[in-house]
Amino acid sequence: MNFSQAIKILFFSGCFLLLSGVMLGQNKNAAKELDRRLDENAKLYRNNIDQAFQQLPELLRLSKTLNDGKAEMKILDRKCRYFYSKNLTDSLIVEAEKLKKVSANLQDYYFESMAHVYLAETYSINNLPDLAITNLNNAYELLEKADQKSEKVFFAKANVLSSFANIYLDKKQPKEAAKKILQVIENGNQIEDEDKRNAFQYLNYSNIANIYLQVDIDSAKMFADKSFAIRPQQEADNRNLITNYTVFGNYFEKKEDFKSAIYYFHKALKINKSNGTDLNLNEIYLPLQRIYSALNQKDSAEFYHTKAETYDLKIMNSKYNSLQKVLSKEKDQQNKSPMYFLYITLGMGILSAFGIYYFTKKRKSAPIHLGETKQEKTGPSTEIIQQLIELLEKNDPSFLINFEIAFPDFISNLSKKYPELQPSEREFCAMLKLKLSTKEIAKYTFIETRTVQNKKYRLRKKFEIPQEVDIYYYIDQI
Repeated sequence: MNFSQAIKILFFSGCFLLLSGVMLGQNKNAAKELDRRLDENAKLYRNNIDQAFQQLPELLRLSKTLNDGKAEMKILDRKCRYFYSKNLTDSLIVEAEKLKKVSANLQDYYFESMAHVYLAETYSINNLPDLAITNLNNAYELLEKADQKSEKVFFAKANVLSSFANIYLDKKQPKEAAKKILQVIENGNQIEDEDKRNAFQYLNYSNIANIYLQVDIDSAKMFADKSFAIRPQQEADNRNLITNYTVFGNYFEKKEDFKSAIYYFHKALKINKSNGTDLNLNEIYLPLQRIYSALNQKDSAEFYHTKAETYDLKIMNSKYNSLQKVLSKEKDQQNKSPMYFLYITLGMGILSAFGIYYFTKKRKSAPIHLGETKQEKTGPSTEIIQQLIELLEKNDPSFLINFEIAFPDFISNLSKKYPELQPSEREFCAMLKLKLSTKEIAKYTFIETRTVQNKKYRLRKKFEIPQEVDIYYYIDQI
C-alpha cells in the first residue's frame, strides 16, 4: 500500500466515523424528542383522552422507526387504556395482544402483565370469567418476577386485585369484590408518603364505593365521601370523580332528594363530556330517566331513555365484534376441549340473535350517516334536513341524537352558553334551528300552537333576546 492509498483509506474512514457520529447524535436527539412528546401526551391523557389518543399513531410510528421498544410498549398500553375507557372491547383485545407480544419479546414483566389484565377485561365483559381469571393469574405471576421494590410493580399488583374485583362484580358477587378492594386498601396504608398514599386510596375508595352501590347505599356514600376528602389537588377531573358523583346521585335518588341527585348526575356527565370517558354511561342515563319519570318530566325522561338505548346498542356491537375476535383467538389454541368451543359458540349465537333483533328493532331510528350524503360547508344538506324533519314528524325518539350528529357545533355551543337548559328545551331549540314554524312544531310535537308560543316566549326571556331581534335569527347565530 502506497502513501496516497493510505491517505484515501484514512479519509474515507474518517468520513464514515463522522457520519456515524452525526447519525448517532441525531438518533439520540430524536429519542429525547420522543420521550418529551410522550411525557406531554401522558399529561394530556389525564385531561382529555380523545386528544391524547389522536397523537398515538404518530408516536407509535416514531417509536418503531427508532426501534425504541420501551416507548412502543408505553404507547400500546395507552391505546389499551383508551379502548378500555371507551368500552370498545373489540379494539382492546387487538391492542392487548400486540402489547403482550412486544413486551414478551423484550422480557418486560410489567407491560406483559398489563397486557394480560386488559385481556382479562375483554373476557370478563364477554362473560368468560374462567379465561379472565387465567389471565389475571398470569399477570400476577409475571409481576412476582419483576422488581418487588418498584412502586410501579406495587401499583400493578393492586390493579390486578382490582380486576379480580371487577370479575366478581360481573359474576354478581359484590361482597367478594369488596374483599379484594379492601385488601388493596390495606396494602395501600403501608405507603409512607402521605400524598402518594392519598392519591392511591382516592382511587380505591372510589372503586369500593361503586361496589357498595349493589350492597348498601349508605356504605357507598361513606366511601365516596372518603375518596372525595383525600382527592389530590392536582388531580384532573377523571373517571374516579365521575364514579363518586354517580354514587352521590344514586344516594340522593334513594333518599328521594331528586334535585341533589340530578345535580350530581349532571356533574358526572359534564366531566364525561370534557374528558371523553364513556365507561358505564348507563349508570347515569338510567337513573336520570327514572328521576325525570318520577318528576313527571316526560320529555327529559324520554331523552335519557333514548340515550340509554343508543349506548346499549353501541356496547352490544362492540361486544359482538370482540366475541368474534375471542373465538378466533381461542380456536388457534390446540389444547381447548370440544365442549369449550360449543359453549363459546352458543354464547356467540345468542348474542348474535339478540343483536339481529335489536338492530332490526332500532333500524328505523338509527343515526343518520352524514358521510352517505354530501354535506355543504355551510351546514347539512337539504336531504339531511328533510330526514331530521321526518324523524320529528314520526315522533321518533332518535331525533335529537341525529340532530346532534348533523349540527355538532350548535349543540355544543348552546350547552356552553346555557348549561342550565333542560333536554326538552334543547330539543325545542333544535326545531327552531331547523326553521320550523310555530304551526309545524305544534303539529310534529302534538301540542297547541299557544303552547309553542309560550315556549318561545320563555326562551326569549331566558336567553335575554332583545325584542327587535327575531328568535330564529338569534338561534341560528349560536
